[in-house]
Amino acid sequence: MLYFRDPGWKKAIAYFFVLQLLFLSTGCFHEFYKANPSNVTSFQQMVRSAEIEQERYCVIHYQGKAMHVDQLSINGGDLEGVLSELPADRARMVAQEQEFLKTVEKLRGRRYRPTEKFVLQDIHLYLNDQVPVLFAAGKLSLPTSAIEKVYVYGKDQVATSVSHIGGALAISIPVAVGVVLATGGLDMGFNFNMAAIR
Repeated sequence: MLYFRDPGWKKAIAYFFVLQLLFLSTGCFHEFYKANPSNVTSFQQMVRSAEIEQERYCVIHYQGKAMHVDQLSINGGDLEGVLSELPADRARMVAQEQEFLKTVEKLRGRRYRPTEKFVLQDIHLYLNDQVPVLFAAGKLSLPTSAIEKVYVYGKDQVATSVSHIGGALAISIPVAVGVVLATGGLDMGFNFNMAAIR
């Protein structure tokens, strides 16, 4: 007889689907972020409302360099703040994502690891490289008109949901098939006596 109720088959199928489950679980359920285009007016409102100081992490891009700026304030038509180097984890991520940061309008749904969740707090300001910016004793002062682009980072809910739904399906379907085969719930036409057809 040729069917899947043999204990050897059951064991082999069980091991196969356990390995399949482990493999799929490591490749599913990703989290994604995206850079949402904003504008200078909205950014100024965030500065005035203290949202940036409380909830956000501001990165400026100027002449090929990226730095952190905090203690932001609007003084007349100027943006002022205190500059500091990016921490190693953020600097590494910015360096790895330079091409993405340059073409952010075209690329969405970037994956982040659990240790990179900080990216969801980011605001990136891209300054006009031709406009003089005052850097003195760790302080920044620039006209708000020098800000060319503003990107507010956040979770990409669509890409993340698709990843989770796809992951659930990718795991549940093989598990269901494995259970059916291993328990003999579906003979698939193989449960017949070979001697009967000779």
